[in-house]
Amino acid sequence: TLFRSREKKRNSKTFSGRCLHVRALHCTFVHPTWRRPAGVTDCWRDAVDIIARRGKDRADHERKRGSPDREVGRFGVARRMTVHNLYIFDRNGICLHYSEWNRRKQAGISKDEEYKLMYGMLFSIRSFVSKMSPVDMKDGFLAFQTSKYKLHYYETPTGLKIVMNTDLSVTNARDILQQIYSNIYVEYVVKNPLCSLSDPIQSELFRTKLDNYIRGLPFFSPRAG
Repeated sequence: TLFRSREKKRNSKTFSGRCLHVRALHCTFVHPTWRRPAGVTDCWRDAVDIIARRGKDRADHERKRGSPDREVGRFGVARRMTVHNLYIFDRNGICLHYSEWNRRKQAGISKDEEYKLMYGMLFSIRSFVSKMSPVDMKDGFLAFQTSKYKLHYYETPTGLKIVMNTDLSVTNARDILQQIYSNIYVEYVVKNPLCSLSDPIQSELFRTKLDNYIRGLPFFSPRAG
């Protein structure tokens, strides 16, 4: 331990609740920006250096492994990022396409009921955001998140809606959804004379291009939790 038990007990009272207990190191230390009371030893600096060094070593290890699907968080803890699933709806609420990559939990209802539930939720939340916003909104509803996942939303001027669920580490996917619309949907559905814009997409080329694009994203990982 970095502190003897008697010194630790005495100094914990002096810190007045500002101390941070690190169980892994069995010590008590203070952030370097805090003002140290008189008589407290400098051992707290060793604890700060140990944690900072371990975090840096972990981050360097992840970078050397070349893992683009990982985000290094606080103290060098790596978190996998991924895409769970994706919906495409037309302006009338018909689900034109659905794909999933890393979905661990199903809704427990039929796919048709799931599509209706998702579209109904989108319709309601868009209306709520538009009416209850205290300021003028240019883009309207863009995303919402829970404690486990984040929903990203993009709507085109023609009423096409693209919905993508990711983990919480993906902060902004608006540009990605725009690329899916302009470079994949328009190219392989709108410009395809064999595809009807009001029916579910049957084009295998579209499915392949979309799947390759999602799997090529820097934050995609099929193994994420």
